[in-house]
Amino acid sequence: MNNYKELLAHYDVMKPERSQPLLDHLLSVANYSRVIGDLVKMKSSCQLIGLLHDFGKVSNKFQSYIRGNYSGRVVHSSAGGIIIEYIADKVYRDYSMDIVLEKNKIKKSNWDLYREILQYPILAHHGLYDIIDKDFNYRTGLRLDLNMGDKDNFIDENLMFLNLLNEKYIKVGGKSVYDLYYEGFKEFVNVHENIKTLLSDTESNSDRQNNIRRNKSLNFYYGALIRLLLSILKDADIYDSSNYYKGDKDKLYSQGEINKIWSDVGDKIENLYQGFNENPNKSELDIIRTNLANEIYEFSLIHDKGTYKLDMPVGERVIIVMGAVCVIKSRVSGTLNKYNSCIA
Repeated sequence: MNNYKELLAHYDVMKPERSQPLLDHLLSVANYSRVIGDLVKMKSSCQLIGLLHDFGKVSNKFQSYIRGNYSGRVVHSSAGGIIIEYIADKVYRDYSMDIVLEKNKIKKSNWDLYREILQYPILAHHGLYDIIDKDFNYRTGLRLDLNMGDKDNFIDENLMFLNLLNEKYIKVGGKSVYDLYYEGFKEFVNVHENIKTLLSDTESNSDRQNNIRRNKSLNFYYGALIRLLLSILKDADIYDSSNYYKGDKDKLYSQGEINKIWSDVGDKIENLYQGFNENPNKSELDIIRTNLANEIYEFSLIHDKGTYKLDMPVGERVIIVMGAVCVIKSRVSGTLNKYNSCIA
């Protein structure tokens, strides 16, 4: 389809007026992703992911599928991953990244890792997958090779749309996709440095044990970062997909309004939690759970950040108590950008 303005991201066969141009969707999701990404200091990375997540919808097969003229299987989420590779290679050449990396003493492996971190949210925005499968195959590589076939031909066939998308985004965002990739990598370098500061607690008396724990910790945080980027993309994508045809769109809450909501919910949870504490007719299990919750509360007053694993019995009250702990922990640390992980 040569007329790119006719490309659709969404189409309702029963209500054709609810059609959304693909360019509009990509630009909107990029903008929503930027706003959320700015809260975690990764706005360029999030913009780029949002801009490329549905790149595969440019294909004739998908355009036939969305209009109800084709009923076969169409995979559109892999295309953005290929485009990420193309952009990464171009930025590496045009921005003299070999010199930049050497000058700033940044490993080439970190440059390659950043590309993979951007690819996963795009590939997985319609369903998670294991990067390494049970047969130790690299699933990301397999997906890109299987779904896209000849990558060079794919790039050649879709370069015109990428250039158009790039021109459109320069007009509305003031930056090219290549600028976003370069600035996004700088964001990742800062995140990576912050992650390394969290690794001091993994030290032991053995150098070998230190390396093992360090690598496990790094992989955990990389995984958490990928899930965060995926969550931001999903949030922006779902919002735009459910609002593009509405006159009155769903409200987007400011950070201050979100903090107020959390505070109100926290008050309600803490009041409920306090009711368990004051219950005169506690069962033996209630006593154990209450004591455990109190210990967690005391722990949260001392440790204002970090990720912790807690083995505990499941149940409704446990969920309520953990909710209260999350709220309490957020208040103690002074930010809502903290996460409390519980494996029950």
